[in-house]
Amino acid sequence: MSERSAPQGLTRRDSFRVVAAAAALTPPAVAFAAETREPRAWAAPSRLVVLDWGLVQTVLALGRVPVGVPAPGWYDRYAVTPRLQAGVTDVGLLFAPNFELIQELAPDAILATPALTPALPLLSRIAPTEPFAVFQPSRELLARSQRETARLADFLGVPAAAAQLSLAHDEAMLRARARLASYDGRPIYLASPIDDRYVTIHTANGLFDAILTALGLVNAWKTASPIGFAPVPLAQLTEAGARLLLLRTPLLADPGARLARSVFWQALRFVREGRIRVVEQVLNNGGLPSATRFVTLLADALTAPDGAL
Repeated sequence: MSERSAPQGLTRRDSFRVVAAAAALTPPAVAFAAETREPRAWAAPSRLVVLDWGLVQTVLALGRVPVGVPAPGWYDRYAVTPRLQAGVTDVGLLFAPNFELIQELAPDAILATPALTPALPLLSRIAPTEPFAVFQPSRELLARSQRETARLADFLGVPAAAAQLSLAHDEAMLRARARLASYDGRPIYLASPIDDRYVTIHTANGLFDAILTALGLVNAWKTASPIGFAPVPLAQLTEAGARLLLLRTPLLADPGARLARSVFWQALRFVREGRIRVVEQVLNNGGLPSATRFVTLLADALTAPDGAL
């Protein structure tokens, strides 16, 4: 489709401008947009285009199936669950949606995150568009996620489904607390491998740290990040006696295969002493479904024997 024939003035040039504007947003601007925008009132939509994987995950958990999402194959790899049904249309990349394809899908609502605030006027030419922040880095991340999930469920006309998600999360937390009652109290590094020298460390303001804190556990990494994670060299993981929880990623599904050959990795004390647990993939910027999944996987990891990669 040419720019001249693009419907309602939506062109590829518009898309590039939106991507550039979205990339310029800072976390404070995103947070402000999320908390000050008033929800609009309309009939519950049935044909949804959802432009964020955390939102996709939450929409599926609420019992609705979108007609279009960004990179659905990568959603399944990163979010894992709930699985996305076959046949959902790929509408482009997370921060570069294909406006023309979205138009062709004829949605009656588009769901985005506040990070796409610059795109909202253009998306609204296609269909009513609403931002939801089911993941927002902060010290109150879990409470905010529950409130935003309830708002999303109201928007979709399924308010009871949000209550069920919150109840499932609360019950998972209670089970995890009971299972971890005898945990020895060691601080915990939460990290995702990047290569044989660097990891992404999960910090305060992030989803995984929020779960640790809610369970009364201690994050061994003391420096907060405004977005909840940061890349760091392995050599900086120096907390004496700490355990390392290594989270798998789709790009490094078997961390042991690469890390075990690294001299930097083998030099770490908790590696030499086998104080390592491996946790399956969880979407680190997901909403309540990711939080509930991580609670269970964390309890599984911390009640299993230490091991070595």
